[in-house]
Amino acid sequence: DLPLELRSVPICGWIEYNITNGGAEQLIGNSGSHWREVLDSGIRVYEAMGERQGAEQLSHFRDAAIEVGHEIDDFVRRMYPDDADEDEDEDLHTDMSDYFSERPELADPDSIMSCDVSKRRYEWLERNRDKILMLIRALSSKYE
Repeated sequence: DLPLELRSVPICGWIEYNITNGGAEQLIGNSGSHWREVLDSGIRVYEAMGERQGAEQLSHFRDAAIEVGHEIDDFVRRMYPDDADEDEDEDLHTDMSDYFSERPELADPDSIMSCDVSKRRYEWLERNRDKILMLIRALSSKYE
């Protein structure tokens, strides 16, 4: 299990990038069937970093998404069919976009993650830079 400082880089970057680039629809779509785990991990990381606002915003979004989780799971199953030969549903992205846009609690990227959260996370990473580099070196030496 990676230390918090190392886990924070990919999970928070993934969440923040997807939300600011394409909103909740993109975050869920790109996370596939792992969307719950991605959100739960992000909340834990933001909490551990002391980023209460980010954890609360993401937690509120996660709770709203879980309420309609079976519908989101249906979109994800259609997006990533088990049968690789199956044709992708051409209307899927439109349907998913419409679904999210009809639900303000799922659609508004600013309500899920403010730009300030990313800024504060970068500041946290900078404050912990030496520790992060030490952890990377220690981890790298295990596999040399």
